[in-house]
Amino acid sequence: MNSKNETHDETDILSSMWQQQQTEVVGLGSVKQKWRKVQYKQRLYFVFDLIGVLFMLGAFYIAFDKLGVFAKTWMAILTFFAGVTAVYFSYLRRFALSWSNLITESFIEQLKKQLMSNIKIAKFNRDLSLWMVLAIVIFYAGMFYVDDVSLAVVAKKGVISLAILAAFTPLFWIWADRRAKRFSKELAALEQALLEPDPETLL
Repeated sequence: MNSKNETHDETDILSSMWQQQQTEVVGLGSVKQKWRKVQYKQRLYFVFDLIGVLFMLGAFYIAFDKLGVFAKTWMAILTFFAGVTAVYFSYLRRFALSWSNLITESFIEQLKKQLMSNIKIAKFNRDLSLWMVLAIVIFYAGMFYVDDVSLAVVAKKGVISLAILAAFTPLFWIWADRRAKRFSKELAALEQALLEPDPETLL
């Protein structure tokens, strides 16, 4: 009788250990899959950042001869700022841009760090969308007061630019703000899942 009970207990223990091991494997697998998605997206955004800087350089080069001193200076400042921002974003994306193979503990830590960086990027983009409106206003005001561009030309181009910003800035701000909140929730969920391993929380 005791032998049967002992055998039954051993079976329960082995079953419990197997289920726990399965939970860990499923959880780590889902986290690794999440990390790969984050890597892919951040590398794609890195390419977009470079394209954005190249676009500004191209626009500056094409319009150089048509611009006054102030407009050239202001565009140069904005282009330089775009380049610095791209470098800063690349630094924040450094975890996802690494091509090295990582052990389990490493990619979990990398994912946590990248999520924290994503929050910073999203908040930076959110605030930057508002500063861009001010940058455009300064650009056209400087063209009128410093470069002696006619009021009619400044008003026409300025209204078009501000109309475009008025249409897209609120949408971009909302998008960036939601991303910041989503990344914060994902980071909190990951940290909670690591404290309480559960395949449902790691999905």
